[in-house]
Amino acid sequence: MKQRPVALLLLAVMIVSVVSAAAATTAAAPPKRLATPQLVAPRNNAIVPLSPPTTFKWKAVRGTTSYRMELQKATRDTSNPRIIRWTGSARIISGASVGFGFAQLGAYRWRITALSSNPSLNSAPSAWRYFTVRSITPLPTPGH
Repeated sequence: MKQRPVALLLLAVMIVSVVSAAAATTAAAPPKRLATPQLVAPRNNAIVPLSPPTTFKWKAVRGTTSYRMELQKATRDTSNPRIIRWTGSARIISGASVGFGFAQLGAYRWRITALSSNPSLNSAPSAWRYFTVRSITPLPTPGH
């Protein structure tokens, strides 16, 4: 007769274990947003040449499907030259770098967002990096 309470106790422990295990598997952590990309080059406030194309680089983000690069040019407001307006576009990039040639001199900025197949998991955009495109004349080589 003493075996019956022990058997019931074992059965109760097994039921609690199964319910706890089921709760643990259904309470998995929700997926996290992708990490914010870290920009590598060009550095902030860099001077880049009009030609050849400039290579933009950032550290790859695990789990990303692609990246959105925003590139904008500064223009002065014609009615108030103290106001700077940023105009530009975004492009989707598959890798962690891209070359881009410029047609105009001036001040620009860029940033990167890591994209996921689930848009709610996209990273926050990186901080803006600023640079200036100038017509740079290469230095003459010695002896020429």
